[in-house]
Amino acid sequence: MGWKYGEFACPIDQGDIDFHRVVRILRDAGYTNDLNIENESLGRLAEGERAAALAREVQYLKRCLASA
Repeated sequence: MGWKYGEFACPIDQGDIDFHRVVRILRDAGYTNDLNIENESLGRLAEGERAAALAREVQYLKRCLASA
């Protein structure tokens, strides 16, 4: 893991990676398989907030897929 990874890991909808672009690149390359979410920042959230964070990420990925 990178420097202070646990401190800076965040949900995909809050990070600095342009997932709209990533999905577009994958589609342009012919990728048609699954995408998955591995949120390693969940441990920093209260247990009651984790499901909501994952639900936001799912909606974010759906928007990325729809716009690609």
